[in-house]
This record gives sequence, C-alpha cells and structure tokens, in this order.
Amino acid sequence: MASKYTSSFQRPSEVSDLSEKQAVFRIDVDAPTGSLLSNRLHLKHGYLRYLRTLIQQMTEFGIKATFMFIPNRTTPTPDILGEILDTQSEVALHADEVLPGKLAQQKTEMERAVGESISGISYHGRDLIDFIVHKITRKNRYVAYHNPFSSMLAGFRYDATGYLQNRPEFLGLSDKRILLFPNYRDITLGPPIIRFDESLLQQQLNLYMIHPNYLDKYGFRRSRRDEIRAIFDHVTKRGAQVRTYAEVCEDYERMARS
Repeated sequence: MASKYTSSFQRPSEVSDLSEKQAVFRIDVDAPTGSLLSNRLHLKHGYLRYLRTLIQQMTEFGIKATFMFIPNRTTPTPDILGEILDTQSEVALHADEVLPGKLAQQKTEMERAVGESISGISYHGRDLIDFIVHKITRKNRYVAYHNPFSSMLAGFRYDATGYLQNRPEFLGLSDKRILLFPNYRDITLGPPIIRFDESLLQQQLNLYMIHPNYLDKYGFRRSRRDEIRAIFDHVTKRGAQVRTYAEVCEDYERMARS
C-alpha cells in the first residue's frame, strides 16, 4: 500500500530526458534466517546466509540492487556485507521507527555497521503492531503515521516507501528536500509472472521488490527462485539499465541543480 503526499513536490524539468528503460531491484531483508521456527524462537543459526541464493543469481547476471536492512534485526554481518558490495549494490535502511530523531539514530547505527553513508529509507510495516493498527483504523501502519517529512528531517536523501505518484519527485521544506519514489512491484509474492514481454519493463523507471527469504522459504521454493533468475535474464537481454535507488536519486539531484 502506498502513501500519498503531493502538495509540496518539486519536479526537475529535465527528468523527461531519461529515455532509457531503467530497472531498480530492491531487496527487503525482513527475516534473520530462512527458517520460520528459528525466526519465531529468535535463534540466529544461519543468520542471513539465505541471501547467498539471491547474491549468486545477481552475480551471474551482473545485477546490482538496493538492499534494505532492518536495524537490530537484519543488520548485515561483515561477510554478507562484503558479498553484497561486490555486486556494486547499495545498502539502505528498512526502518521500523517513525520519529525523525529515532530514524536519524537508526541511520547512524546502520552507517557505523556497514562503514558507508546511508542515503535511503523505506518504512518496514506489516508487523504485529501494523496488523493491530490496521484492525482499528483500517489503514496500514505507515499510512497511519509514517510520513516522508520524518525521513527528510532525519537526513535521508530519498524515501522508497512507495507513494501515489507516477515518477520520483522532490518534497521540499525550507532548505531541505527529499526524493520520493513511486510504488514498486513485488515479484516474489502473488501469482507467477508468465509473459515477461507484456508485464515487465513497461515503464521508463521500473521498481521491483524481492523478498529473498521467499526464494528458499521454509523448504526450498525452487520455482520462485527460478522465476527471479529468469527475470534477471530477461532484464539484461532487453538491455535495460539496472540502477540502485541512490544512483537514480543522484540523477534527479543533478538535474534539479542544473
């Protein structure tokens, strides 16, 4: 579900010059392990090693991505982080806080853990509190009280939570601004994608979410894993430019300055 904030957007006039098809893969790392039992018991045996299935496929096709990690829950270990950075991928924050001060603290802690600047954020919802709030308000948690102003005030350059717009646009307040990205397509949930030519790369900027724990989830879902591999193959054969969120953000920032 996407949030709607449109009144203060600033759009660079040169954005239409981005004519090549672009694909951004966001990897939402929500679970510490690939085991439902281990997650429920808070056991860390095999912590994040399930990511290697996806990383191997990315390496095979030269795919880079934006990995979203939840602070204190799925913070990457040094060995996993090294494998991710070897693919030229970006690390971003999958935040479970909503106040600017708390978000800034999580940003600092994640930067300390990965040794790199964190440019982007995406809110992590659909947890227990989210479902309780949804029962009361009929809205998901981040729709209920997460807003991009908090991300902007916390010092992030972009917010990839997913907003009801057709293209990335800046939200500005005083001397601050943040680039808000439109909604994405989850390609690891729902029915299989059958006709790639009719359903993939249909936009100038195509945002795809992957939940990596679903590739080998709780008993090895080979069909879903093979589908992601086929999507990587299709995107590369079609000649789409594979970017990270941060790289797209840099383009928009540069055009806004010119």
